[in-house]
Amino acid sequence: MKKAFIVILLVIVVAGSLLPISRYMIQMGFTKYRKPWAAGFVVTGARMQMYMMRYAEARLTFEKALSVFPAYPGRDRVHFNVAFCYEKEGNDKMALDWYNRFLSYWPNHTWANQVRYRIADIEANAM
Repeated sequence: MKKAFIVILLVIVVAGSLLPISRYMIQMGFTKYRKPWAAGFVVTGARMQMYMMRYAEARLTFEKALSVFPAYPGRDRVHFNVAFCYEKEGNDKMALDWYNRFLSYWPNHTWANQVRYRIADIEANAM
């Protein structure tokens, strides 16, 4: 029982420390946007927010990252994450828009079937 309590306490402490770390990473990435590591910092910070189910914050960060870092090599993942965040927020219209953008930019991507599945699932649940 004591070990379980300690593990739960550690999980809470680690999870609680991730939010300030992610915000710091995002702030540093946007502040030093010309540095080669900046885009990775911003995207990693936004992913951390997404994993903590702070979808609105993560989505806004991903969208800003797409405009600030147009040459970022992981744009495909960022597009997918924007759509996924919209879906988790319950904004199906915008999720469909971003998923369809993903397919128009990367129709043969390895995630294309996953995107098609998500589009079909959203459309089926909308009826």
